[in-house]
Amino acid sequence: KDQLEAAMAWEDQLNLLVGEEWTSDPPLSRGSAYGDDIAVEWESPLVDAYPNTAGAIERELSGNISGDVIKINIGFILIGAYALAVFFKFDPRRSRSALAIAGLVSCALSVGVAYGFTTLIGYEVNPVVTVLPFILLGIGVDDMFVLE
Repeated sequence: KDQLEAAMAWEDQLNLLVGEEWTSDPPLSRGSAYGDDIAVEWESPLVDAYPNTAGAIERELSGNISGDVIKINIGFILIGAYALAVFFKFDPRRSRSALAIAGLVSCALSVGVAYGFTTLIGYEVNPVVTVLPFILLGIGVDDMFVLE
């Protein structure tokens, strides 16, 4: 555990040398890269530096992905409206509205169960896992149309 904390502190110092926007808030460590006597200072109007560290990548991806939560909800609503429009018939014997609703509910429940179970067993959610709702929604909606 001490080695992990030391590695994270080193990474935080490296990120601070590249730029304050790449550091954790609050900082993970107070090392030589803090304060007025920073050993390395570099600025260029032509070149931007981006650190390739786990913390910097995680912060960048989480900032980009957090806006996708609204898009996921909008996607569920639009696909639900489309599925209901396609499956709805005025003849109650031929209407498949319940199939559309069941397909969307099963997709939503599978997303909830997937995230809940992985959190329960202690698996860390990473940025790659955030595409799961889109994959499950696509597979679930495809299966609805195959069942019809």
